[in-house]
Amino acid sequence: MRAGQKPSREPEVDATLSPREAEIVHLLGMGNSIGQIADAMGVSYKTIANNCTRIRGKLGLADVKELVRHAVERRFRGTGFG
Repeated sequence: MRAGQKPSREPEVDATLSPREAEIVHLLGMGNSIGQIADAMGVSYKTIANNCTRIRGKLGLADVKELVRHAVERRFRGTGFG
């Protein structure tokens, strides 16, 4: 960070996420529930819930609501996922 620059309140860029984690965040941002994501990926609800916990840890987010808000904001700013 440069002198005089304010620290960002936004979590770090999602570069630390694995491709699967990035896909989950993308799907959350598109309005899918954890259950819908699990069905689409052919895994259990618990697997996606565990992934969300890891993603929140990597991004410094407190809860699933913050994770969903983060995903939606990135989508609308055009800084989402490929």
